[in-house]
Amino acid sequence: MGQRRERLDKRLARQETTRRKNSLRKEAARVRQDACMMNILKQNDPEAPLPSSIQNWLSQKLGIKASRITAEDIKSFLAAAS
Repeated sequence: MGQRRERLDKRLARQETTRRKNSLRKEAARVRQDACMMNILKQNDPEAPLPSSIQNWLSQKLGIKASRITAEDIKSFLAAAS
């Protein structure tokens, strides 16, 4: 094989090991973030406007746009999570 192919193979191997190593850290970070966001959401009044970080997280969890999230959606999400 040529040098280009060897460099490519080495790079791909490094990417694979890095991806495996980082995925464990990212999973743990997601769990911590979910717990933090749920805590903030439980403390907040469902009728009050939500911070944008909570809106984005909640829209991802609910699968709907942040502008379409209603107080009932929040209440049902909290009930299902508890």
